[in-house]
Amino acid sequence: MEATAAHPASLVISLPLEYTAFCLRHQELYHRYSRVRLRHEAASRSAVAAALGDLALNWDGALRSACLPAVAWRLLRARVQAAARASDPRPPDTLHRAWPPDQADALILRYRLSLTTDQSAQLMGVDPAVIATHLRTALRDLPR
Repeated sequence: MEATAAHPASLVISLPLEYTAFCLRHQELYHRYSRVRLRHEAASRSAVAAALGDLALNWDGALRSACLPAVAWRLLRARVQAAARASDPRPPDTLHRAWPPDQADALILRYRLSLTTDQSAQLMGVDPAVIATHLRTALRDLPR
């Protein structure tokens, strides 16, 4: 179809099948995580969409990275943190006020989203032993 003033040419964007599969596999857990952090459905959906958009823009680099899920998790966490700061400069959830980000995220995934250590590790792109260490350290540091 030729572009005319009455019928402008439409833009067609084709995303790699692997990217689409990655998004379909991870987006629901990303939404659940961001809802816990942001406590607002629209902000949560926007943060996840922005993070997945960032991933699409850097898909080739993410594929070449040592761990694709780790790249995607960093993008998600950055977007969620930015959304949280936009509404309140303090982290909205008490876990991110009390613990470093990786520990707080491990706690959210394990105890608020009921993921296993292996599922949490896969989502964050780290070894399960890292998640186990984060959980042990955080629980050890709980106020008595």
